[in-house]
Amino acid sequence: MVERSVVVGSRCAWTMHNFRANLLRRLTDEGWRVVALGADLDDYESRLRAEGFDFRSAPVPMKGVSPLGDVALFWSFLCTFRQVRPRVAHMFTIKPVIYGTLAAALAGVPLRICTITGLGHAFSGDRGLVNLLARLLYRAALSQAHVVFFQNEDDRDLFVTGGLVAESKVRMVPGSGVDLERFQPRASARIQGPTRFLMVSRLLRDKGVMDFVEAAERLTAVGVQAEFHLAGAVDTRNPSGLITAEIARLKASPVKWVGALHDVRPELADADVMVLPSYREGTPRVLLEGMAMAKPIITTDAPGCRQLVNPGVNGFLIPVRDPAALAQAMGWFLEDPVRRESMGKAARRFVELHYSEDVVLDRFLASYGSETLQPA
Repeated sequence: MVERSVVVGSRCAWTMHNFRANLLRRLTDEGWRVVALGADLDDYESRLRAEGFDFRSAPVPMKGVSPLGDVALFWSFLCTFRQVRPRVAHMFTIKPVIYGTLAAALAGVPLRICTITGLGHAFSGDRGLVNLLARLLYRAALSQAHVVFFQNEDDRDLFVTGGLVAESKVRMVPGSGVDLERFQPRASARIQGPTRFLMVSRLLRDKGVMDFVEAAERLTAVGVQAEFHLAGAVDTRNPSGLITAEIARLKASPVKWVGALHDVRPELADADVMVLPSYREGTPRVLLEGMAMAKPIITTDAPGCRQLVNPGVNGFLIPVRDPAALAQAMGWFLEDPVRRESMGKAARRFVELHYSEDVVLDRFLASYGSETLQPA
């Protein structure tokens, strides 16, 4: 066994590149042998390999329930663990957390770590059988983990009180953190014009995309002069993905859909306010990135979102699934642009104090060096 080796698993190459690349860099810089696993998606695997990472494709099913796909994923993880024989297996996102952790236990990986990045559609709305299955699988997998990181207290409490994980294994991190050097306030390149509201998200119902569309329609209908931008890709694999009729409504709405972006910073710089009316999150990295670039935010009073807002100081909270409340909050920013700027500065200070990515990486690496963990 290679003493300082780690396998990092995530949903796909896209999430690995956008959310875990700095973890891979930090581990490599500190002398770890690193293998990254995830599904190939949108050519991001080539980007990871071009940066020198040992990224290997894993058949992570994109559908919520896929028995044959889940068996194939478990076998893929098991084969990789037996080949690499890492000291640490660190799994992110639901499928790798469940099947990667179970495979790591069977392969005898000494240290098994999970990060719960959000609960997704299985815990949103009325999804009884899917929710029950997810709970059973989480309970089985997390019984084999040594450390389980959570990104917000709501998810932690749900798992602990529901008997899905032993409280002794739980650790907290401030989301995925944000790279404060990469995301800094900067002047907009656009000519001064109407207030621009920006939402960055895959086209998922559970992210509140259609709530954003309806809020934009409401404001435009009463003559409000504002711009509404949406950056993100279609996701047909996700059960919450927008259907054809919803995408048609989006395209016909006042919202300008700019598609997926490899680098979101120019769009963030040109925005005045960040919007994310999501139904549930781990901790939304996109809001942290916007706040780091001194943008005030509007988000929902939902797990993973509410802890980012000091209402009236750096943004506003609205109820979940409430386009009217979203339109009202957006209207407030239109009425007071001076205070909007001060709230953006407060947003930057907030992430500097609480959500630096360095804090997250330090906690991860500290757990990798654990020698006296409780038995799984």
